[in-house]
Amino acid sequence: MHTLDRRNFLKGALATGVIGAAGVLGGCAAGEQGKAAGDNQATAAGQADNAALAYDIAETKEVDVVVVGSGNAGMAAAVEAAELGATTLLLEKEAILGGNGNHTYGPSGFDTKYSRAAGVTYDYREAVVEDQRMFNYIPNIRYYIDMAEASSDNIDWVAEHGVPISSVVDNYKGGNPTMHYWGEDGGTIDPVHGRVGSGTVYIAGMQATAESLGVEILTNTPAVDIVMDGADVVGVIAQDSKGSYIQINAKAVMLGTGGICGNPDLMAKVGRADDVVSPYTFSPGTTGDGYTFSMKAGAFDTIGSLGFIEQPAFAEMGLAEQKAREQNLDSSYSPNRNDEHPVWNILKMGKCLWVNELGERFADESAAKPEGGIAGWATAAIMSQQKSFAIIDKAITDMLGQDCMDLMLSANEHNTKFQADTLEGLAKAMDIDYATLQATVDRYNEMCAAGEDIDFGKYAEGLVPIGEGPYFATQLGVTPLCSIGGVRVNRQMQAADVNWNPIKGLYVIGVDSFPFYTQMYYFQLPGSAVAYELHSGLVAARHAAENLL
Repeated sequence: MHTLDRRNFLKGALATGVIGAAGVLGGCAAGEQGKAAGDNQATAAGQADNAALAYDIAETKEVDVVVVGSGNAGMAAAVEAAELGATTLLLEKEAILGGNGNHTYGPSGFDTKYSRAAGVTYDYREAVVEDQRMFNYIPNIRYYIDMAEASSDNIDWVAEHGVPISSVVDNYKGGNPTMHYWGEDGGTIDPVHGRVGSGTVYIAGMQATAESLGVEILTNTPAVDIVMDGADVVGVIAQDSKGSYIQINAKAVMLGTGGICGNPDLMAKVGRADDVVSPYTFSPGTTGDGYTFSMKAGAFDTIGSLGFIEQPAFAEMGLAEQKAREQNLDSSYSPNRNDEHPVWNILKMGKCLWVNELGERFADESAAKPEGGIAGWATAAIMSQQKSFAIIDKAITDMLGQDCMDLMLSANEHNTKFQADTLEGLAKAMDIDYATLQATVDRYNEMCAAGEDIDFGKYAEGLVPIGEGPYFATQLGVTPLCSIGGVRVNRQMQAADVNWNPIKGLYVIGVDSFPFYTQMYYFQLPGSAVAYELHSGLVAARHAAENLL
């Protein structure tokens, strides 16, 4: 242990994972200010002679609980910890609170007062059976059972802490009827496109409650490192907007940083590096801080089975969105609203032909359709190929309209869109063997005429033949909205090592730990990610209050 003066350097050893690289700048504060200590006492384990990094600590805070990340899980953890008597500080690296949570609709719930009033019944044990079979019995299903059995109480807790809950309970867009919605009307209702999101209702309600309980909230203030005393986590280092470092000593550190989608290096590590489809993530601040800090603390790495909330996408979506804004096109052309985008509707309903770089068909194109489909199935199929393309004919392009097609063709900086009067011309433009492509189209059209896809099982209504030209093709990709998982936790949300030993002082909540899906998010159980975020934050706060404070 080293005792340092307030203005001195806190030194930690990179080699032992005590102190790591500094992050981006941060800094304005909201809420009640915490107490700053006059002297700075820092602890570090395993000092190394080389690769040591130094922080000039400008201020030290002493709290019971520090929560890193203000999304659904972080907000729940901060409010519950404060209500249980803990002095609590909430850090958010972005300028506004909420992160991924701003883009959510609400949690799944089972046998809630809202579902009973709506006459909706669904036994979570059916979900248990589906979940186990879907993921080959790999995840520990007890996590899901814990969440499901607590879901009614958790939703009531939210309502009691300043967040209205809609009376609407449904199956979202084709899953099982477990979906509950933030907001009295289930979110903003658009007469054309339906619900468009209500996560800000939850964040605003939680923020007001947190502030009323005396939670200190710092925005633009990222955590840049964890502080350890031996094998225990005892705080974090944060950085404000002026570049000054703040040491926050805490009995419990709760990481809910929203996953890794904003970190290109980590995304490449899990095979999601994509320089063609411009990724759209819920929050650009999701740079894997929770994962990185947990690995330094010795948590077991589960990134190999990381799942994603993601959707199949056409190439260069970000560029198309930019051009749509520049041209003042209707908002339905925005690729960030995938559910309503005209081309997305064609893709998800399967009214197109998918081929790979050899011109071969490789999957049921309707894998992501609303009724009975799962977006993760479609993304998995797309990622199984070196390259993949969607082809449509004149009938479909006419249906989409000239504005849409012009927009698609203009978003083509990486040669991902192709158009030709003939299939031979299209094959040449795509650098695909024409004979192979023609044979693929011929076989596909024969199955369309027969009304049965004997190769990949596409539903009959999706069997739309490739007719007359001109033809259009776009390269396909995957847009990852949010990662799920990466850090092992026990059922009290404590980070755990390879032998399941808990790491004292460290909790990992929300999608940073999400333990019961692997590889992909199961859209047939709508709201389960939010339900876990809420549940994990509450469980972590209660366990810390009982065992550490």
